[in-house]
Amino acid sequence: MSRYVLLYSEACSKCTRYTRWIKRLDIFHRIRPVPLGTIEATKIIMDYYSAEPAYTYHLVDLETETIYSGSKAVPRLIRALTLGQ
Repeated sequence: MSRYVLLYSEACSKCTRYTRWIKRLDIFHRIRPVPLGTIEATKIIMDYYSAEPAYTYHLVDLETETIYSGSKAVPRLIRALTLGQ
């Protein structure tokens, strides 16, 4: 089971490109990409936000129940990819 869920907008070309890159680099299979607008993404968003989030990229740490949005997700993504944490 993946520790992280990566929520991204399929309408955002940069987000989609970054997500493909992350999938290739995720040798530990710790990150599961989920497009925004899907039932699964909507359920996750409802658990963390009271209104529609402003960002199109979110990393959810399922172990700590923490969500990192926008640029705040980048350091955690790098850590998950390089250290498998």
